[in-house]
Amino acid sequence: MVTHSARASTEASTWRSSVLARSGIGSLGEYLVVSHREQRVYQHRRLATGQWLLTELAGDAVIEIAELGGSIAVASLYAKVRLDEGRSG
Repeated sequence: MVTHSARASTEASTWRSSVLARSGIGSLGEYLVVSHREQRVYQHRRLATGQWLLTELAGDAVIEIAELGGSIAVASLYAKVRLDEGRSG
């Protein structure tokens, strides 16, 4: 499992290119991108077919992390974080 925290100005393009780069790692089954702007996490999960499933989670959602056998609430990831909402770059 890999977790990536993207800069606000490059968040969308960063997670797309990062997932594409890591999709060639055969043992990688899950990948999380954590937003700096808002309480939002993008979870990429490799399916048995080799395709990637993207799930966008926010607010009170809970992230199920199969590879770690557990879960975590999106809000708890941001408990002590000052977000960059409203800022560009």
